[in-house]
Amino acid sequence: IEFALEGTKSNRSAIGAQVTLFWDGKEQLQQVSGGSGFASQNDRRLHFGVGKSLKIDKAVIRWPSGTVQTLSNLTPDRLYNVKEPA
Repeated sequence: IEFALEGTKSNRSAIGAQVTLFWDGKEQLQQVSGGSGFASQNDRRLHFGVGKSLKIDKAVIRWPSGTVQTLSNLTPDRLYNVKEPA
């Protein structure tokens, strides 16, 4: 499952946003980073591997502005484009 985040109150690139994914009693946290390495660019989408799980319990997004957003009814093998709530 992947998340492409876009900030509205926070920076548009969502740098610093954290996504915690919960599935099958497990959880994983990832953070959007601005770059890694000298003169390089990286994909800002967050990719979570959930194995053969068919159901994601929820994703909690903590935006740099302090806003917390919870997404449910998520399906693996999809890209979710998420905009920060106003």
